Amino acid sequence: MNRVTTNDYYELRDHLPKSLTIRSLVMTRIIALLLFVVPISPCWADSPDIDRVTKAITPYLNGDTFAVATLAVDEAWPTVIGDLLVDYKIVTDDEIDSMRKGIEQTKGALATLREFGVREVSIVAGVADMRPEAMPLAAVTCDEPQKDAIDLLLKQFLLEPTPQVAHQWVDDTVLVGTPATIERYETLKTSDRKDLIDALRKAVANNASGGLVAAPGNDVRRVLRELWPTLPNPYSDLDAKLMADGIRQLSVTLRRPPEWRARVAIETASEANATTLEQLAETGLNQLVVLAGEQYGGKPIATALKQALPLLSPKQQGNQLTIDLVHDKPDVKQMVINVLLPAVENARESARLNSHMNDMKQIALAMHNYHSTFGTFPASAAICDKDGKPLLSWRVAILPFIEQKALFDKFHLDEPWDSEHNLKLAKEVLPGVYFGNVSDELKMQAKTTYQVPITEGTGFAPIEKANAEVAGDAMAGFGEGNEAPAGRRKDSKVVERKFQGRTYYTPRGSQFRDIIDGSSLTIMAVQVADENAVFWTKPEDWSPDLADPMAKLKQAGRNSFVSAWMDGHAKMLPFDMNRELLKKMLTNAGREVIERDEIP
Repeated sequence: MNRVTTNDYYELRDHLPKSLTIRSLVMTRIIALLLFVVPISPCWADSPDIDRVTKAITPYLNGDTFAVATLAVDEAWPTVIGDLLVDYKIVTDDEIDSMRKGIEQTKGALATLREFGVREVSIVAGVADMRPEAMPLAAVTCDEPQKDAIDLLLKQFLLEPTPQVAHQWVDDTVLVGTPATIERYETLKTSDRKDLIDALRKAVANNASGGLVAAPGNDVRRVLRELWPTLPNPYSDLDAKLMADGIRQLSVTLRRPPEWRARVAIETASEANATTLEQLAETGLNQLVVLAGEQYGGKPIATALKQALPLLSPKQQGNQLTIDLVHDKPDVKQMVINVLLPAVENARESARLNSHMNDMKQIALAMHNYHSTFGTFPASAAICDKDGKPLLSWRVAILPFIEQKALFDKFHLDEPWDSEHNLKLAKEVLPGVYFGNVSDELKMQAKTTYQVPITEGTGFAPIEKANAEVAGDAMAGFGEGNEAPAGRRKDSKVVERKFQGRTYYTPRGSQFRDIIDGSSLTIMAVQVADENAVFWTKPEDWSPDLADPMAKLKQAGRNSFVSAWMDGHAKMLPFDMNRELLKKMLTNAGREVIERDEIP
């Protein structure tokens, strides 16, 4: 067998997805390790070596143990799962190449991991592992392991980000857990758990890729008898007697692609117990449909789950309940599509909304930093000539405050947005904060949907043109009680600005003191409908009709728009909100009364 060098380790580490460097809860790390190493690791073994697995985990079982699981390292999973996602049209055409690239990179990296000797990952879970600060024990079983290389890998992905996680070798098995977990299992007073071992052997028989078995020991069953609460209807039949004595074990068997299948089985003490559980499962699934409709994505996901109920409902055979999902059944394929597609679409939409929210927060922060520097917010047509003729938008003026100073310096600030130089520059460089989630078509046109309201009465209403009456530096604004810089009157509409070696003219913008209605109740910027997008450097923005302020915001396929507010926060607002309320939130000095609980 070829030895793996340190260079091989670093090559593997550099290929691993960054998301594997998990810096959250310790429990998440073990789950991530299981998902990372097991389902998608390259291996040509169809089934765990159950003798190796049981030898490794038996010393860590006792009456408190309630679950064990094992999965074989198998290369089939990433490619087949990718093929299924494409076949089921869960991923879009423009996501396929990126997905394929990620799969190939992961497989290539994990091929090196296979050379380290990793074969199976198993989990042992006991009652003590359920405390918030604790975690189950992971046992990574190996064949002729390259211990130095595996140590480096574990140090990189477990120890450095989270010092609470440790690992320790026991022969050819590496134990992973918190130091307290490892110490607890090392000093564990073991007891015979033949029920768990035999059930696990059965679960992974006949070339299964892996299995899970949950079967409480005598100590756990005694606790259940004493402490299980009385549940309200319709779950009152799920009582202490059924939990402690009526359920013998639950098992999950997973077979590898391409002929993948999954089976969930619950063995009870009697046929009557099985009937009771079947009825409770039906009630629970129906409640899940209702919950999904209310909290987890609305009607599409609820509808998909309702369609999936016949497949997810357990079938009773004597004292056993089973759920079988087989790859080649059309109804299973349709269930996967029905459940996953709305969930994925909901996730995509959430990601888009979060991106929009982050954009707006950056814009609001830049506006505040601009105000701190110059004493005013930028006007909508923030850069003009000395006679007040608009040249460039506020989106150009705040570039230094969104980490785009180099781009700002390239603009000719004495030329209009569509001059040969400025137009070419604006098409070549699109600041991400304005284009993070616009369509490809709008990007090609260098158009953005992020705009400020410029109707009379708003904080960005246009100011009448006037000749510049300023000499000297206008770095500081003139707030309450401040003197205007020499040569400039306080009522000047156009000011000369000297900023980091550059001189240009800008209309005077509004100040915080002008927001009489309250900065937390006044909208600063919004996301308009795509059809109302503007060229990002053009001094053009949203002119809402206050009789119907929603008109230029609504867009098919969306039910809300993102907004930034004068105090710096961002918020999604629904299209069906009260129009009169929206009008109140747009004006900065209308003196309207807005109750905070009115804002959706």
